[in-house]
This record gives sequence, structure tokens and C-alpha cells, in this order.
Amino acid sequence: PEGIRKEIESGGRIDPNGVFGTSMRKLELKHVIPPNIAPKSTVDRILTINGEV
Repeated sequence: PEGIRKEIESGGRIDPNGVFGTSMRKLELKHVIPPNIAPKSTVDRILTINGEV
């Protein structure tokens, strides 16, 4: 197989009304290719949104 599958979770909470603390309207996610990936293997990125959009 080309590379090892490994999940790296990163994320946060968007809270525009400040219900859970400080008001936050924008969230920036890391967009970096893992350093230990084998050549010619793909990186799958999944964005999951929970709650009201």
C-alpha cells in the first residue's frame, strides 16, 4: 500500500453570539500535508458541520 492511513483531527467551535464564552465568527483550519506521507498517495480532507447552518 502507498502510505499509512492516519486521522488528524483539528477544529473548533464557531460561536457568533458568545453563548459559550468569547464571540467567534471565523475559524481557520490547518492546510498542511503530513510530513510522513508516502509519495503518490492522496490526502483526503473531510469537513463536518454540526448544528444549525
